[in-house]
Amino acid sequence: WSVSSTRELLKITLEASLNAELEAHIDYPKHSPTGHHLGYSRNGYSSKTLKDDHGAVDIETPRDRKGTV
Repeated sequence: WSVSSTRELLKITLEASLNAELEAHIDYPKHSPTGHHLGYSRNGYSSKTLKDDHGAVDIETPRDRKGTV
């Protein structure tokens, strides 16, 4: 595996995990009308940079309106 392939795999895995965590926390799937007007709706993404010995990986972390995750 090349370093760029490893970083891309890490990015995909982390973003999928964070999205699943938010979905479990707010208790409804993305684009579902269930969450309208409950206050726990999704609210876009925040950019983060993870750094380790192999370099940096930029990821997008999901947010909810109440900031509880």
